[in-house]
Amino acid sequence: MEVFEGTVRLAGDVEPLRAILLVADNRLRVRTSHHEIGDWGLSELHTRVRPDGCHIVAEGEELIVSVDEPMQFAEAIGPSVANPGDGSLLGRDSEGQPNPVVRAVRFVGGRLWAIPTAGKVAVGALALSAALYVLAPAALIALILAVGLIALLVGGYAAMDSFTAVRLPEGLSPHRLIRAGAAGLVVAILLAVLI
Repeated sequence: MEVFEGTVRLAGDVEPLRAILLVADNRLRVRTSHHEIGDWGLSELHTRVRPDGCHIVAEGEELIVSVDEPMQFAEAIGPSVANPGDGSLLGRDSEGQPNPVVRAVRFVGGRLWAIPTAGKVAVGALALSAALYVLAPAALIALILAVGLIALLVGGYAAMDSFTAVRLPEGLSPHRLIRAGAAGLVVAILLAVLI
């Protein structure tokens, strides 16, 4: 369940109304302090993000919603796996121009998702290592030593037992684990000497 506070107005109206927008159970409920404006299934909505807010067409009426987090709101009500919708949120504005906000989000999100999982793990490990090196170098040495020993032991056991070797995750082999474990031990010893 997501709750948004903002203003709503009909297209063509000048005066917006303060409203609470509740997104839950694949439905959008819009209420003011005095009454309920609407309760629609998300699959019934057609949405577009524009500079003046999120435009929602429901039951032939166009509402213009203005909230502090417009992209979060658009994602909450827009097309998703559970609610494929008509894709209008990802399309173009009324003049046929690509939506600049959605384009920017797609560009950044696409770049992040294009990084392979191994790359994300490597960047996270480097960031954690740098933080530990600055804050707690002894903990970093202990962590590298422990991971190296575990990799060496698992790799050695898998090299002797073919049943264990075939159960290793794809991309890992007993020889790779042994090399990585040995490298981890060497790095831990070098860090212990240098620090």
